[in-house]
Amino acid sequence: MELIAHEALAERMEMRGMTVRPLARLVGRSVGTIGRLRSGRQKTCSPEVAEAIVKALGVPLKSLFVDDAVTTVPCPCAVRCTGHKVAA
Repeated sequence: MELIAHEALAERMEMRGMTVRPLARLVGRSVGTIGRLRSGRQKTCSPEVAEAIVKALGVPLKSLFVDDAVTTVPCPCAVRCTGHKVAA
């Protein structure tokens, strides 16, 4: 799964009063993994980790993650269009 934006993860963590260490403990992953996701140095994780993160934070999966099998492709529909998400 691909993290939509590391800022969104950081914001959700802050809203819940959750720091990296407790979230890592709840998710069952290292502090380094959660820290890299939060800082944007890591952009993907397994679906299981994504599910555990959103469960711990009490947010919907789609608010933080997108299936990385979904890619953006060029679209001829409009000059300013940046593409659409489509299944690969």
